[in-house]
Amino acid sequence: MAQVITSTRMLNIRKVCWGMLGVIAISAFEPVVWAATPEIEPVVSPTSKLLAADPSFADILKGNSIPTSIRLRELTPEWRAMSTNGQLEIGNFQAFVSLFGGGAFANNYYTKGQTVTIGSETYIVAYSMLSLADRVAPDMQLNLSLLNLKTIGSMSNIRAFNAIAETKVLEKQLASLQVTNLFGGSKPEETPTKEAPVVRPAEVKPPTTVRKKRRTTKKSRRRQIRRTINRNN
Repeated sequence: MAQVITSTRMLNIRKVCWGMLGVIAISAFEPVVWAATPEIEPVVSPTSKLLAADPSFADILKGNSIPTSIRLRELTPEWRAMSTNGQLEIGNFQAFVSLFGGGAFANNYYTKGQTVTIGSETYIVAYSMLSLADRVAPDMQLNLSLLNLKTIGSMSNIRAFNAIAETKVLEKQLASLQVTNLFGGSKPEETPTKEAPVVRPAEVKPPTTVRKKRRTTKKSRRRQIRRTINRNN
């Protein structure tokens, strides 16, 4: 009986030891698994990148919530440059902005990844260069563009903003646009100049001479009366 009890105790002790070893092995292996699969933050986070309060479209047009334009020198390394393709902007918003200085340029945009919701649609807040820019300079104006996440074609060449590199990119794009305009591309409308009316000198008429009437005296009248009487006789 003593041997049977001893053998059963040994079996129980072995089971407990194997169980403890399994727990230790699992706990030691878990950090390796979690370290091998880190969480990757998306390019456009739907929660952290949203503005604090979604503004109305009227507020956006007025520039109360989002600036309608910024300067190139205001961009910092936290901005991202990207190229886009497809139906992007909210309706004809860029055409509306073009009334204040030009349209979108070469589908090159700069953004922080912020999004804004208008109605049921979500848009990326981005800025683009004006097509009517004369030169690339730090004070060059960038206009607001709202890119629809549902209808966006593609986002490519996403890169961190670098002032020197982006200046070269914009200079090349501006040069290509100028060449396109030389060979019949889109040009800004020119207002027709009105010709000044031709002023002709007025014709000068010679002065008219006024003949003076002879004053008849009483003597001459008497003579005329006598002559008429004599003729009648």
